[in-house]
Amino acid sequence: MLAIVAKTIARFKLTWGQELEDEAILGAMREAGHVWRDRELNPVTTIRMFLMQILFGNVACDFVPRLAGKSVSGSAYCQARGRLPPCRPRCATPDCGSVIACL
Repeated sequence: MLAIVAKTIARFKLTWGQELEDEAILGAMREAGHVWRDRELNPVTTIRMFLMQILFGNVACDFVPRLAGKSVSGSAYCQARGRLPPCRPRCATPDCGSVIACL
């Protein structure tokens, strides 16, 4: 069982951007009544960066932008996370499950 979990996590680390559709995340944000400006750290980018942070061992916020290849500060990422509403985005594929929470 542990090997299956490790394999799934390893695969998700490589394909995390494909596992979640933009529209699923944006739809969840709209349902929560969240309003945002279309900037570099929009809800889709912020949630994907948050998932990367968790999947790579809950690394520090300052390191997450480097993992994601973004030229923003760790502080900007942390503030963007704080602006997200508590929600449960719907997954794009059944493989990712339904336990992903924004924050």
